[in-house]
Amino acid sequence: MVEDASTGMTPSGSSLARIGAALILLALVLSAARAGLATTVVAKSFEAICHEADMVFIGSVSRVESRWAAPEQGTIDTLVTFSDLVPLFGVEDEEVVLRFAGGAVDGMREEIAGMPHFRVGDRVVVFARHGRLVSPVVGFHQGLFRVVERDGVPVVLNQGRFPVTAVEGKALRFGSAAEGASSAMTLDAFLERVRDALRTRPDAAR
Repeated sequence: MVEDASTGMTPSGSSLARIGAALILLALVLSAARAGLATTVVAKSFEAICHEADMVFIGSVSRVESRWAAPEQGTIDTLVTFSDLVPLFGVEDEEVVLRFAGGAVDGMREEIAGMPHFRVGDRVVVFARHGRLVSPVVGFHQGLFRVVERDGVPVVLNQGRFPVTAVEGKALRFGSAAEGASSAMTLDAFLERVRDALRTRPDAAR
């Protein structure tokens, strides 16, 4: 029997229901918090990024739209549309729309640490997976590369805007953020290594 410690009285059925609901909600919140603390992003090699992707493309962000995924739970999704595509693997349409968890709607914001952010006009190389995932990018954010210009030549940075300086075997090499685009690989050189890695996939004929 449950007793209200402040009054010494036994709660009514409706009070018990409210207490039960509150305890369930608390359990869910604590469970979600523990899950968030336990979430890790495993470092992936360049080869793994290329081999695990269901689609690989270069594209420009043409639309970023957040919406309620489940209003009753307060969860938000953001749909990012990529146009002006250069398909490299697994892409046949003129546009690709990817769904990312989190975003901002009606003055409410849901932030997920490490989630890639996009702005209209961004030019990116994307290695993505199909399915309803928190982030469709391979390795959460590791399969996203930003294309910027250095003296009119497109070069490649990672999601954290560290320059991609080389692909050595299966590994990516990065410079410092302070170097910016000055030491970054050109997009053409990067894509040559991407195509080499894609050719070694078991399903390379797709």
